Amino acid sequence: MKNLALSLLFAAAANGAAIQKKPRQLEGSSGAELPKLISSGGINFLPKQKAYKIEQIEPRNADAKRVKITYGPYKLRAANSTVKIGNAQSMDKGGTSYQYLVDDDFPRDITVLQSKSMVTDENFKREDTANGIYNHHNVFMDITKSPQPAYACEGRKAAGALPYAVFTAGATEVGDINYSSTSKDIKTGYHLSKNRALLNSIDTINYNNFDKTVYTVTEIEYLEGTPAGYIDTFQALIDPSICGGVNGAAIHPPKGVSKFNVNSTGIIAARDGYILNIRGHLHDGGINIQVKINDKEVCNSKAAYGGEGHVTKTPEGRVWETIRETSTCYDPIKVKKGDKIYMQANYDLDLHPSREMGGGHGAMAMGSAKRDLANVGTAMDGDAEQMALVVTYFAPI
Repeated sequence: MKNLALSLLFAAAANGAAIQKKPRQLEGSSGAELPKLISSGGINFLPKQKAYKIEQIEPRNADAKRVKITYGPYKLRAANSTVKIGNAQSMDKGGTSYQYLVDDDFPRDITVLQSKSMVTDENFKREDTANGIYNHHNVFMDITKSPQPAYACEGRKAAGALPYAVFTAGATEVGDINYSSTSKDIKTGYHLSKNRALLNSIDTINYNNFDKTVYTVTEIEYLEGTPAGYIDTFQALIDPSICGGVNGAAIHPPKGVSKFNVNSTGIIAARDGYILNIRGHLHDGGINIQVKINDKEVCNSKAAYGGEGHVTKTPEGRVWETIRETSTCYDPIKVKKGDKIYMQANYDLDLHPSREMGGGHGAMAMGSAKRDLANVGTAMDGDAEQMALVVTYFAPI
């Protein structure tokens, strides 16, 4: 049950969802109990893992250092296998999931400027859908850090936020985690303390009818210690559910609906600061996410499909193009407490069909658009969930 609880929390964090404290989540180890689980040391049941290898590589910034950290090997079960492997529960009925605490060989007391993470094959080449591998999430969480929320609600209490910080993550689309500002006048980065404690979770689906072995490879660019003048910056997620809307991490449209949109209501800036590097997070079917501040559009993050590694065919012969990337809006935006924040995600499932769950390719099984992580057990058949989330990086001032 602890592993299921952490699986739910990791999936939410990797994809940017706020955990909502609903009554049904109080049963068992789920959203409302997770902060308690962490603060009481309940995660100590997870094993510690040393890196498979650590390499110093050329940094992008001449003043920084860059390291490549590899973990594994991890065995993924075949699509036609009914044998469960891994030490955690997957969010996909055909997936394989592992969760670990990182050991003492992982860097500490650094200010991170940029990072990225991916799943690779045994030759350390990126795995992707062209090879029958779908990376649902690969995420590192800093459980020693719990930033104050960047976003709140107008006239009501916001939904409960994650009790710790996303440090770095990767998924099937290509994308970096950027804590640094593109403006030379604003110095920003994520401080990973010397007392840091990191949890790592991977959840990957193998569509091949044979087992696969994979690794995770994570690159981190950083400055030593806490350089003077740098604002400690954190990932902050804009999710419709913050202020009572649909959970942006688990959207299943009503049967027969292929074109639809999901929007937020009542979200405001919770504090003064800079919003950096805005990027939408969508699953297959998503077209774009628009972001407005005080009714002015500041970003239109568009999904790009196909390309090398992101095109394959289903067992039925249908061409399957997955999201390759979503565009990022890099210009820093200064906000004041109370500024109105709005997002709208647009979908076309005729143009880009939803991903089918692993472990079988049954007919579509859609349910209510009100589904969320608390109902994960009812969403494990047919098509995978949609996403309507905006990833931002917030530098408080």
